[in-house]
Amino acid sequence: MGLILFNLTIFLYLLSTFLYLGHLVHQKDFFSRWATWCMILAFSVHTLSLIYRFLVFGSLPFGSLPLSLSFYSWTLVGIFLLMLINFRIHVMGSFISPLAFIAVLISFSKGWSAVTTREPWSGIFKSAWVPLHVTFSLLGDSLFALAFCAGILYLIQEYRLKKKRKALVRISSLPSLETLDRVNFRCLTIGFPLLTVGLIIGAIGAEYTLNIPWRYDPKVIWSVLTWFLYAGMIHARLIKGWRGKKAAILAIFGFIIVSFSYLGVNIFLTGYHHFY
Repeated sequence: MGLILFNLTIFLYLLSTFLYLGHLVHQKDFFSRWATWCMILAFSVHTLSLIYRFLVFGSLPFGSLPLSLSFYSWTLVGIFLLMLINFRIHVMGSFISPLAFIAVLISFSKGWSAVTTREPWSGIFKSAWVPLHVTFSLLGDSLFALAFCAGILYLIQEYRLKKKRKALVRISSLPSLETLDRVNFRCLTIGFPLLTVGLIIGAIGAEYTLNIPWRYDPKVIWSVLTWFLYAGMIHARLIKGWRGKKAAILAIFGFIIVSFSYLGVNIFLTGYHHFY
C-alpha cells in the first residue's frame, strides 16, 4: 500500500510539472488551473503516504537523506498551496512542481526499500527532539525555496519590463514586482523564525539528550552560517531598506547556501549528520 501511494505521488507531481510547462508554452489558463488541481491531488496522496508510514512504522521519513527529501517536498508543496490562497501566483508552480518531483524521485530511487520497510534507526534518531528539529528546519528551508522562486521571477519580470521584450512567459502572466517582493519578504520573515527554532531544538537535543559535540559538526557550522546570512537579509530589509532587485538576489544566493547546507554537507562532509 505504501509503495502504491508513493508511486502515485511521483506520477502526479510529474503530471503537474507537465501541465505547468504547458501553461508556460501555450499561455492558457486551462493548463494552470488543472496543474494546480493536480498538485493538490499529489499533495493529498503524498500526505496519505506519510500517514500510512507513520501508522505502520511509527515514524516519519527522517532516517536518511533520500527519505528526508520526501518530507521536504511535502512541506514545500504544502506551503506553496497555502500561499496561493493569498497571492495567487500560479506561475510559481512551474518551479515548485519540478522541485517536488525531483525530490520524491530521488527519495524513491535512493531509499525505495525504506518506503515500505522500517529503516535501521541509529541512536541519534531515537530521540524525540529529532522529529521536531527536522520538521522546523525543513519548514524554514521550504520557505526559503519559495523566496528563491520569487526572486527568480522578480529578476525575469524586471528585465523584461525594462527591455520590453517578449519571451516564453507573457509579462501579463507574471505577478507585479511589488507582489513578488512581498512574497519574498513574507517567506523570509516566516522561514527565519522556523529555522531559528529548528536550530535551538537541535542544539538542546544534542547537548542535553544525546551528549553529542554538536558545535564541531560540519552541518551545524553551515546551518549557523545560514542563520547569520538570513539574519543579515532581514537586517538589510528592515534597517537598510533593501527591496526589489537586491532582495531578490539575496534570496537566490541564500537558497544556494541552504541547498549546500542541506544536501552538500551530507554528501561531501563527514559528521554525525552524515547519513544516506
